[in-house]
Amino acid sequence: MRNLIWSKGGSNVSRVVVWCCIFVFGALIALNMPGNAMSWDVFGYYLYLPSLFIYHDLGLDNIQWVESIVEIYKNSDTLYQFSKTPLGHNVIQYPTGIAILSLPFFLLGHLSAIVVGAPLDGFSDPYQIAFVFGGFFYMALGILCLRKVLLTFCSDQVVAIALIAIAFGTNYFHLNIWNIGMSHNYLFALYAVLIWQTIKWYENPSTKKSVVMGLTIGLIVVVRPTEIVCVLIPLLYGFKSLSDTISLLKNNVKQLIWIVLSVFLVGVPQIIYWKIYSGQFLYVSYRNPGEGFDFLTPHILNVLFSFRKGWLIYTPMMICALVGIYWMWRKKSVLYWAVLSFFVINLYLVSSWSVWWYATSFSQRALMQSYAVMAIPLGIFISHIHGLKKLFRWSLFGLGGCFIVLNLFQIWQCNQGILKGNRMTADYYFSTFGQTSPPTQEQQNLLSIYRSTTAIEHFNNQDEYEIVYQNILDFEEGKSANKFDDPDSNSSFLIGRGSEFSPALRTSFSTLTTKDHAWVKASMWVYPDSNWTKTLLSMVVTFEHGHGKNYKYRTVDLEKCDHIVPGKWNKLELAYLTPEVRAKSDNLVVYAWYRGGDNILVDDIEIKSFVKRD
Repeated sequence: MRNLIWSKGGSNVSRVVVWCCIFVFGALIALNMPGNAMSWDVFGYYLYLPSLFIYHDLGLDNIQWVESIVEIYKNSDTLYQFSKTPLGHNVIQYPTGIAILSLPFFLLGHLSAIVVGAPLDGFSDPYQIAFVFGGFFYMALGILCLRKVLLTFCSDQVVAIALIAIAFGTNYFHLNIWNIGMSHNYLFALYAVLIWQTIKWYENPSTKKSVVMGLTIGLIVVVRPTEIVCVLIPLLYGFKSLSDTISLLKNNVKQLIWIVLSVFLVGVPQIIYWKIYSGQFLYVSYRNPGEGFDFLTPHILNVLFSFRKGWLIYTPMMICALVGIYWMWRKKSVLYWAVLSFFVINLYLVSSWSVWWYATSFSQRALMQSYAVMAIPLGIFISHIHGLKKLFRWSLFGLGGCFIVLNLFQIWQCNQGILKGNRMTADYYFSTFGQTSPPTQEQQNLLSIYRSTTAIEHFNNQDEYEIVYQNILDFEEGKSANKFDDPDSNSSFLIGRGSEFSPALRTSFSTLTTKDHAWVKASMWVYPDSNWTKTLLSMVVTFEHGHGKNYKYRTVDLEKCDHIVPGKWNKLELAYLTPEVRAKSDNLVVYAWYRGGDNILVDDIEIKSFVKRD
């Protein structure tokens, strides 16, 4: 019977593959250098460094310098990367991990900017180049370290094939060239280091190895807190029984203390930052109620199989890794329980995020860092293939080659705008499968609805929609302290001093539509008296999750409307596309918000829901 691992001696093919990958990726990164590497989420990761070392404003109290940077470098359309705390400071919503890892390269960029005379603003070309070089460094570290890990379990030839499969057969290729500043690249490297240190620690525990392991775990967590799942790797390595694991920990209490202290040491800057600028040692900095963890309703099937962003649809190579977990069990691999538990819990965490498609990206970017772990069962799977009959062996290798070609081609399609980063549907996918020309308008109509991030939306194709729901709050029934009777409108609501908000019209998303979206036309009538002086009153349209947690907040401001005539009834209107709601029970809420000194009448708050005709 053939050895499932192949021979471990001999060639250095995997070393050649590693350095070829590093060279190819480095060349492609250089050729595709972004105009601004620190943009969108990455802008938030990086913001700690210039705010601390250049502007000395870690609390972002002087927001003008941030706005000036954004105006020059176009880092982001909106400053969602931070939010105000009860102490009045602004706290960055992302943890400090990427900033810590990028610090040496930031200092290199700052020194380079001084030498060449570039602006010392943290974002000029020397900083950009140094930041991208830092991402490349961690990419190279990750793949070099992963080779060491795989050589522990597989032959050199298997390792070479597994590395090619990961590098070119998955979205690792896309993220590490066009999104190298994102957290996933850094996490991949840290996971590879953690697995390698775990292997070495179990061979011979030492203080040095414990400190390195603890620092690595700490960095992983402060890059992305949900990656705390990484502790399962050292905890369950070689797992046989709970009693054996407890006994191991008891016998290595000193080393365990070093690991915990090292993890804490990495977390100290984050804790101090939160305490100073929020007043709390542990602070939930992510303030967008439209996104969050919904642990009771994970989107596991969507994450795996949806044509919108299904992992196994766009990265079928990882099917091989999943099958490899079975062969890890059959071979009684020391990492079987660690890999299995990590995969299951990590998938659950990734799937529990309400925005399970993780914005614009190719395939499931939130799973990319796990490839450092999943490469192990992938290597075991490849080893097993070699033990099969020749026909099956070469058929499966041929299928793997097709997966690589498909992956690279679809990444090219994505970069050409043929595949869309977050609007894919099954119909659109199959209509453009293998296509090299731009999509036609007919094909684009198969995509999911385009959702603009602008404050004003235009409902231009109303003729394709029909009204399915209508409701009005006319103040004719019931009693209210602010209810006002007048001859022109029968009953209306008087909003003025001591009354900041009108009653709200609330409607659940499931009432508005049974589909994934609806257009809503919201309106209300307002009556400013003849002495009206641009009173600050707005019609607010928003969605509400939980108790008063608003998202997709839009307004029509009375003082900005040119058509308002004092002493008469005036209509405020707003077209509003429903967001991708966190729960179908979330409510659309429409109301008047008052911030002025004049009394104004409000009447007939109305919504009409439009759904596309089948």
